[in-house]
Amino acid sequence: MIPQCFRSATRLDLSLLSPWGHALLSSSSYDPQLLAHHLSRAFPSVTSLTVYCRSPSVLQVLLPQWQGLRHVKLVRWHQIPGSDFSPVFEKCPSLTSLDLSEFYFISYYVAIKREGICW
Repeated sequence: MIPQCFRSATRLDLSLLSPWGHALLSSSSYDPQLLAHHLSRAFPSVTSLTVYCRSPSVLQVLLPQWQGLRHVKLVRWHQIPGSDFSPVFEKCPSLTSLDLSEFYFISYYVAIKREGICW
């Protein structure tokens, strides 16, 4: 018998599930909201999520599924505008850690540096 729910899993890494060149939830063959809902039912205790973020829509669909997320790691190998981070801050009120170590964000950093914003 294959389990349908993994209650003890607190860390979920979806970063390698994205079809090449496409966001995880971008397929026209299934409903992204339904897939996200099934993931949250299968992994109800997730507090740490790693996801390949090709577009902010992935975050907008996935993040509300786990209200208790404390750690999010975004993985991406292409440039993006800084606005793609917005869903993380809007949908994760319990967030204590954001890992961008595998995230291509040089253009975002340059824009912030130009504005004189310090971290």
